[in-house]
Amino acid sequence: MEKYPLQALLNVRLYREKNAQNAVRQAENLYKESAAKCEKQKEAIQQYHEWRLSEEERKYTEILGHTLTVDDLENFKQYFSAMKAKELALEEELMQLEKAREEAKANIDIKKEEFKTAKKNTAKIEAHQNIWKQEAKKEQERREDLEAEEFKPLAPIGTENSE
Repeated sequence: MEKYPLQALLNVRLYREKNAQNAVRQAENLYKESAAKCEKQKEAIQQYHEWRLSEEERKYTEILGHTLTVDDLENFKQYFSAMKAKELALEEELMQLEKAREEAKANIDIKKEEFKTAKKNTAKIEAHQNIWKQEAKKEQERREDLEAEEFKPLAPIGTENSE
């Protein structure tokens, strides 16, 4: 049987399908990593918030009953402002991580659609290949039948027609 004429195209389609499938896996892994980073950041924010509240309570208890200068009071306020600013920065980072996670989720859908398209394109060529194989088999059988018809066996020796 002769070689399938579109084998090179089929190989390219199979290669693209495999690459598209790998891209889906990579996108899913990226999403999982993004989700894990978000969870880790949420935990960090929660821990920092709890620490900040206990630190504020500790500082207020420490100065309770003491007289403070204006500079000491200003430093005290700045210390609390810096802690609150850090907490806000952690929350901002969380929002960016969540945005990245959502983009990763959307990317999974895109990669799945690309994989679906690649698989569909491969299936078209494979269907054509199956049709071609059936036709080639029929043609081969037809040729064999023609050869069988054209072949005229020789009469055995000694049984020649005596006309």
